[in-house]
This record gives sequence, C-alpha cells and structure tokens, in this order.
Amino acid sequence: PGVVESGRVKQRLASDPEFAENRRNKIPIRQFGDVENMAATALFLVSPENEFMNGSIVMADGGITAG
Repeated sequence: PGVVESGRVKQRLASDPEFAENRRNKIPIRQFGDVENMAATALFLVSPENEFMNGSIVMADGGITAG
C-alpha cells in the first residue's frame, strides 16, 4: 500500500510536517491511508459481493501507483 498512518509512520509524519506535506502531495487523492482503509479493502476482497474476482492485485494506495 501507499503511506498508511499507523504507529511509527504516524510519529514520523508528525515529527516532520514538511516531509509529510511533500509525501501527501505525491498522492493523487492528497491523503494518507489509515488502518480503516486497509481493513475495508480486505473486507471487500473476502465479501460475497466480490465472489467473481480472483487472482488480482489490488493497490490500496490512494492512486500513487497510477500516477
């Protein structure tokens, strides 16, 4: 995934606001992920609504790999 605000990452971002802002500006949706975003992605992948999807790579990164 992209930058996920949890634990040590959250501490790093808080300790260096300039670094955090530069990193955030590289993400197309201009926000960091959080543990809830990752959990929602995982739940979607195992949900009955997703029964036809398989063998796919899902990038939960706010669009950073899409450019």
